[in-house]
Amino acid sequence: MIKPFHLQLKGVIRFSYPATSGFRLNELYPTEIKARLYDPQRLDERFEMFEFFALRSIKMQSDQKFSLTILTGEDLPDVYMERLLNLVEGLDNVSVCALPPTKNNLAVSTAFRRIPTLRKTTHIGTFRLDDDDAMHKDTVARIRTISEKMVHLAAPKEPFAIAFNRGFFLDLGAAAGTPRVTEVRENAPLGIGLTVVSPIGRKSHCFSQNHRRLNQSFTTFTDVSRPMFIRTIHPGNDSGAVSFGSREVPDPEIADKHLREGFGISYRDLEAG
Repeated sequence: MIKPFHLQLKGVIRFSYPATSGFRLNELYPTEIKARLYDPQRLDERFEMFEFFALRSIKMQSDQKFSLTILTGEDLPDVYMERLLNLVEGLDNVSVCALPPTKNNLAVSTAFRRIPTLRKTTHIGTFRLDDDDAMHKDTVARIRTISEKMVHLAAPKEPFAIAFNRGFFLDLGAAAGTPRVTEVRENAPLGIGLTVVSPIGRKSHCFSQNHRRLNQSFTTFTDVSRPMFIRTIHPGNDSGAVSFGSREVPDPEIADKHLREGFGISYRDLEAG
């Protein structure tokens, strides 16, 4: 028999956090990592993408019953820390978590713990979003709906995962005359909106493992019902922005409908840059 299910959703966005593991940059010395992450030109570009994609999609969520924290380095230059704090001012469910450098998994675990757990919560759903990507405005609502069904299908005391494997790639550096927008259907979980729902007391969260292999450890629901993300492709992608699955140029009218309804962005705007 399934006990009452009370889900609390917690999200993390990593913003130029100088982790000591988990990224290609970790091949460099700590001082070199910070020099690259905190380079003014790079930070200005990240802020531009963060505001246009990630933050816009957070503000647009049709279900605002979630808490999200932005993980960054405690020594992020003052002018940029102030800029980040100003961007989230007035957003009751969004905060900034500034931490010293440590391993990626430890840092995100700490960030999740700093979000207070509500009374009566039986399960915590942790989700992730990168600072240069966007998730569909109904992502949180879909997570909640799917979770309420999945809890009856998965093992009662075990975590389960929810992945959104259909969406758009936006190539910011595409050559002239080459389509910037492609629609993808991934055959392995992508990080955007990826959620792990765990019973209270379990330490599993959405960063516990590499997102591409998450479905090897957790019972996973994969949603491909509609495009649920925009992933930007640019030289700053740590993972190389490789697609594992099908990728094609979409019909402009159909893509425009999905983009306007789900992200408040037009196909023409993305193609024009």
